[in-house]
Amino acid sequence: MTAISTLLTASAIAAASDSFLTDTTTGQVVETRQPKIVCIKQLRMAVSYWGLARANNFDTFQFLKSFATKHKRAASPERFALDLGAEATKNVTALNLPSPSNGLGFHIAVFENVCGTYVPELFLCTNYMDPGYATTNPTFSVSRESFKDTQYPNRSDPAARLAYYLRLTNHVVSRFNNGDPELFNPVADALMQMSMVLSQRGHFSTAKKTEAYRQWVREPIQAIADLQKRICKKGKRLVGGAVYDVIIEQSGQFHLSSKRIPVIH
Repeated sequence: MTAISTLLTASAIAAASDSFLTDTTTGQVVETRQPKIVCIKQLRMAVSYWGLARANNFDTFQFLKSFATKHKRAASPERFALDLGAEATKNVTALNLPSPSNGLGFHIAVFENVCGTYVPELFLCTNYMDPGYATTNPTFSVSRESFKDTQYPNRSDPAARLAYYLRLTNHVVSRFNNGDPELFNPVADALMQMSMVLSQRGHFSTAKKTEAYRQWVREPIQAIADLQKRICKKGKRLVGGAVYDVIIEQSGQFHLSSKRIPVIH
């Protein structure tokens, strides 16, 4: 189990993850420090993963770093996402694991150049078939998740992308997370509500909005990890370790919480 979170705004993208790896059969923690985020600077992109981490000789983090290095000059973010899905399908199929032990998902958060404007997008690349992660598909699917409007059935249409950007410029944000929404959403909603109250009172510093974005993605994960550490039965804690986060500005500048997060140049 992994907790990952992504926030899209007009001026910045924020992404965060925990670093727990647990053996799904024994519940034993096998890793507490390794990030689950890989950044690709040229594409203004951060990719995080959840689900299958290690099996046989396959390591998702190493696979993701290697793939990002080979595809850092992809023709487009969408091409990157589609190729990642195809490569993940090939590698996961070769493991011959039962469902849902072979379940794996990627959040691909990126600023996409749309007619000269860098517009944030979240591509979901996964073989999970349901929100409860109980079943998987033999192949990975790729979808755009940022903007779902019946007026724009083709989410890749530049008109749809620019309509979404216009919405973001009106102080709208898009938030995504994997994992247990019953644990994640109450904390995330509370933090955003508190920030809005501070703004209404005139106490919110616009100069610190990037720090607010960072807190909105990392603090729910930290809260879940801390709570599980204190009250969960042995072997039942699934979120924990270090919480890592990255901020990508629209300009392409990256801000990392740790040097452990790899950046592919």
